[in-house]
Amino acid sequence: MTKKTAMKTNYVLIDFENRPVKSIALLTGEQFRVYLFLGRNNTKVETGLAMEMQSLGDRGAYVKIESAGENVLDFHVAYYIGELAASDQDGFFHIISGDKTFDPLIEHIKGRKIFAARSESIEEMPCFREPPTPPPARAKLKPTIAGTAPDDPMDSWIEVVVEELIARGESRPVRMKTLISTIHARIGKDRSPKEAEAVRDALVARKIILLDGVKFSYKLPKVK
Repeated sequence: MTKKTAMKTNYVLIDFENRPVKSIALLTGEQFRVYLFLGRNNTKVETGLAMEMQSLGDRGAYVKIESAGENVLDFHVAYYIGELAASDQDGFFHIISGDKTFDPLIEHIKGRKIFAARSESIEEMPCFREPPTPPPARAKLKPTIAGTAPDDPMDSWIEVVVEELIARGESRPVRMKTLISTIHARIGKDRSPKEAEAVRDALVARKIILLDGVKFSYKLPKVK
């Protein structure tokens, strides 16, 4: 039997005061731990976001900060990163914030040989911006995707998205909006939403995604 490689845990600390995200749909995989930092004036969280946080179970947590003052939330984020890194030095620590004052902290953490990054949005996190899986891994899938022509410009996008869906296992998107967001993140946010929808349509045409009215299911290739 092939021994499975343990997936690195990604700790995502969201500065909701600076970046009031609407959704964490991209962070539903088992490899993510999400911490939503709420400032004193953040008294409401939209229902959709709250439900997504709840679905994470013990992989999601709110950190409500009652104190007022400049950079109070930033200090809390720094404290949590230190505490988490002390217990998991192999993790990857992400700060979602537009506040560049976090950058010296990130550089210091990286200097300690710990993976860390600040991103302006969830979609811009390194794990979603990294190049597609290397060609050898994609090549294993090519013979199993029906209807793929060698010169089809859609091929590389299809392969990347299929690999993502296979890797997600039971945490694959169950809503069309989330599926489109996942496709968009994998083909690159520099691509237009129309191109993400075109990939979705191609997956449907190739019967990798099976539509049944407004519902859909997957018929993914098996990787040996």
